Amino acid sequence: MNLKKHFSYNLIKRVFEIIFSISVIFVTSPLTLLICLLIKLSSRGPIFFTQKRIGKNISSFKCIKFRTMNLEAEDMLNNLLSNNEEIRIEFEKSQKI
Repeated sequence: MNLKKHFSYNLIKRVFEIIFSISVIFVTSPLTLLICLLIKLSSRGPIFFTQKRIGKNISSFKCIKFRTMNLEAEDMLNNLLSNNEEIRIEFEKSQKI
């Protein structure tokens, strides 16, 4: 494939990706706004929950998701892990209880 065809292909691909992404955001925005409203009306605190996660090649990233849990969930987890050795070991191994 020559350079001109390669550039044209990448340009078309990029334009498609941008148009598709904007379309998905536009179509899903009413649902996103509804979820935000329901979270805000049903409980106090922030709408989004952020947490540091480990990704590919053991690099960390900030995960942002809708908050669907108790505001004190992380404190409750830390308390449980510090008071129960068996659960702490299981959590350290699999990040699940």
